Amino acid sequence: MTTLDLEVLSVGVPAVSTKGASYIALFSKDEASVYWQPDVSCHPCFQPSAYNDVVSSRVNISLSTPSTLQAQLAEFDTWSIVTLAKNSLEFFGETLTETKVRECYQPSVRISDKGLTSWKLKMNTVGRNRVRCFDERRASREMPTNWVDVSLRPRVLFKGFWVMGKGSNREIGLLCELEACQITEQVKLCPF
Repeated sequence: MTTLDLEVLSVGVPAVSTKGASYIALFSKDEASVYWQPDVSCHPCFQPSAYNDVVSSRVNISLSTPSTLQAQLAEFDTWSIVTLAKNSLEFFGETLTETKVRECYQPSVRISDKGLTSWKLKMNTVGRNRVRCFDERRASREMPTNWVDVSLRPRVLFKGFWVMGKGSNREIGLLCELEACQITEQVKLCPF
């Protein structure tokens, strides 16, 4: 599945967690989970980490975004904005235009002050939902010690949309989880 088939995607009913966070699930046909495996390799921008928590097993990983990946994510973001606006009364309790949803929506591809692009994913490092890692021959392997020294082909679970705040303070974004990856070790050359 190298391209996202937007025709088969649908959104679920909004739910609220015990902590008060709103969430809108994303489904494929027959209410199956949405998995996507882009046909490009990405490089982790930083070592995976959790904000202000060095021992957390659920971390963020930011991947570089080649132009083909950026284009596909931008197409998905456009579909998301149209879909959320169309169902805004049910989701947010008020009718929102596409422009208003776009103002609240956090794009999948982030652009740094220096113009660098990245795609932020969640990743579990231990437990039942731990990210599964494979080598170039498709054999299971351990997670790399240093993620910055590898390139990977991700298999991503598009879980749904998170919603924080209300009214003019509302923020909406896509929750993506790195479910598995095929890792290629980068050869370090001696600089001397």
